[in-house]
Amino acid sequence: MPNTITNLAILAHIDAGKTTLSERLLFLCNKISAMGLVEEGLATMDYLAEEKRRGITIEAGYSSFKWRDRSINFVDTPGHVDFGVEVDCALDCIEAGVLVISGVRRIQTQTYSAWHKLEERQTPTIVFINKLDNIQADVDETLIDFEMAFESKPLVLSYPFFDEVKGLHGVIDVISKKWVISEELSRNVEVKEVPKSIRSQIDKFYNEIIEFCAENDEAALNSHLADEQLSTEQIFNILSIELKERTFTPIYTGSAKTMDGVRLLLNGMRFLVPSFVEHQNPRAYAQVLKIRNSQQFGRFYLVKAFKVLVSS
Repeated sequence: MPNTITNLAILAHIDAGKTTLSERLLFLCNKISAMGLVEEGLATMDYLAEEKRRGITIEAGYSSFKWRDRSINFVDTPGHVDFGVEVDCALDCIEAGVLVISGVRRIQTQTYSAWHKLEERQTPTIVFINKLDNIQADVDETLIDFEMAFESKPLVLSYPFFDEVKGLHGVIDVISKKWVISEELSRNVEVKEVPKSIRSQIDKFYNEIIEFCAENDEAALNSHLADEQLSTEQIFNILSIELKERTFTPIYTGSAKTMDGVRLLLNGMRFLVPSFVEHQNPRAYAQVLKIRNSQQFGRFYLVKAFKVLVSS
C-alpha cells in the first residue's frame, strides 16, 4: 500500500472522551512524548485558555500524525452544542469521521447531531465505543442503542474482554481473532489467543463480517459458498469500498483512558478510510476553511486542496 493521506474528524457528545482519544492517537503515533489529561487542562488539542480552564473543546483543534504507511490529518471537534459551527467547518475538509460514543451514557443529544451531520454529507463514519473501563459501561446495550437510533448496519471489528478481577482487560481483534492487551499509558501491547469464554461471541461477529462481504462482493460470495476463507486483505478491501458508500458502520471498542482498543482503531483508519473524496465543483482547486491569528506565525490559513482529475 503506497503512502496516502487521509483527513478525518473526531466527533462526539461532550464528555464522551473525544479529546482523550485524540491525545492517545498522537501519543501512539509518536507525535507527542507524554499524554496530557483533559481534566487538568493539559490536553495537546485544547490550546485556548478557556478550553484548559473548563476542560472542554471550544475551537476545533487540528493536528496530524502517521500510522504505518498512512498519513492522517485530523480535527478534534467541539462536542458542546454552542460550538456547532466549528463542527460544520471541520466536516467540509474531511474524508471520514470517527464518532466517539460513551459506553456509559450511550447515545446522547450531540451523538444524534454529529451522526446526522455526517449523514447529510454522506461522510464515511467509524464508531468508537469508549469508556468501557468504567464499571457502569455496557457495550452490548450501546450496540443495541446504536442500531435502534441510526439506520446503519453495525459490524463489530473489535470487542472488549472483561476479566472478573481486572475489569476491562484488552480487546479482541475480530478479523484476526487475536486478543490485544494494551499497557496503560504506554505504547506496548501483548497479543494472545482469544480466551475460550468469549470465542463463540467473536465467531458470531466474524461470521457477520464474512456474510456482509459475501452479500456485497461476487468473489467473496463464491469463496464463501466453496467454504474458502477470505484473506484479511480481501475483507478490508471489501469493507473499505462499502464504507465509502456508507452501507455499514464499523464498530471499534475500548477505552481511550487505558489505551485499550486505540491501536485497533488506528488500523481501522489505515485500512478502511478512503484517501480522498472527489469535490463537487470540478473547477475548485482548494477551499479556505479557517483564518487564524497566532502570536508566533501571525495570520495563517487552513486550506483543503482538492484532487483534480484532468481529462485527456
